[in-house]
Amino acid sequence: MGLAPGCGPAAQDGVTPLPLGQDVALALGRQRLLLPIDSGAHYHLRLAPQPGDYALLVASVCTLDPHRRVDEGDSHCLDQAVTTSPDGVSEAEIAPPEKRFNALVMRIYSEGASPGPVTLRVDRPDG
Repeated sequence: MGLAPGCGPAAQDGVTPLPLGQDVALALGRQRLLLPIDSGAHYHLRLAPQPGDYALLVASVCTLDPHRRVDEGDSHCLDQAVTTSPDGVSEAEIAPPEKRFNALVMRIYSEGASPGPVTLRVDRPDG
């Protein structure tokens, strides 16, 4: 469930540990990933499906509570702009506007005729 077998770590305590600057293979389907971030940094997200498949990325910066959970209500999260190219690649530039936004929530929806996976990459260009 979630990450493709052998392609990444499993979620822990509501947080999905993702390596920065590396491609991560994700199984097709619907997923929600939560990544703690440095509120003073910028991030670049890229989601790429296999040719002919479909993938959609929705990204929000949120406030992570002391229990490493997120309330995705309006006052705790701010949606980020995501662009999708004609070939289906979704990209977003993330720059938390306030210090309280210390988590990145990514919702991924993907489907297709191939066995997958879709590829997610989170980069931190300034660090």
